[in-house]
Amino acid sequence: MSKQNQRLLIQFAKWPELGQVKTRMQPQLSEQQSKALHSNLLGFCADRLYQPQRWQSQLCLAGKSFDPELDREDILSELDIQQALQCATQGEGDLGARMKLAAELGLASNKSVVIVGSDCPFIDSNYVEDAFVELESSSEVVLGPAFDGGYVLIGLTSTAVLNIVFDDMPWSQSSLFEKTVAELQNHKVSYSTLSCLNDIDRPEDLLLLDDVAEEIAWY
Repeated sequence: MSKQNQRLLIQFAKWPELGQVKTRMQPQLSEQQSKALHSNLLGFCADRLYQPQRWQSQLCLAGKSFDPELDREDILSELDIQQALQCATQGEGDLGARMKLAAELGLASNKSVVIVGSDCPFIDSNYVEDAFVELESSSEVVLGPAFDGGYVLIGLTSTAVLNIVFDDMPWSQSSLFEKTVAELQNHKVSYSTLSCLNDIDRPEDLLLLDDVAEEIAWY
């Protein structure tokens, strides 16, 4: 398949380590419950968005050392992921630096790259398809805004915009989406936005899971 026809979906996630994930859910959830919630969200998103006939899928993990080639099947089995995803490790630095590296590597062999997190179970394959369609029409960047002021998805077609969208951004703050759009406008980068969705980050967000799936539990 030529680069002109390839799409890559990258799912960012932390390795589910006790005490290191979903810490904003505490103390309403225990550390063990927070880990279970994170693991179930991670697996749900990975399985739901696996569409090999439409794009390649890669799971990009932080917090665990492994060989993406030799250890891939063990990693997927430990995460209880049923799909044959590619696996990769995240680089060093803040979230922006790590996403920047992943996008750069992805764009070396793909026409378009879409990055999602593992906190939004409301992203489905149609949402991702819409992002790729926008990138394949006239947009250099596509954003899926989150109700908390961040974004749940970012897609790109060119390494020329990486510094603009990933450098010196207010990660995990309510001004992230607004700041990203302002930078795109300042640099005259063509962009589009998708519908706004919720992340599952705080205790009040747990009620939203009733509308998704019973398998996303924390007990």
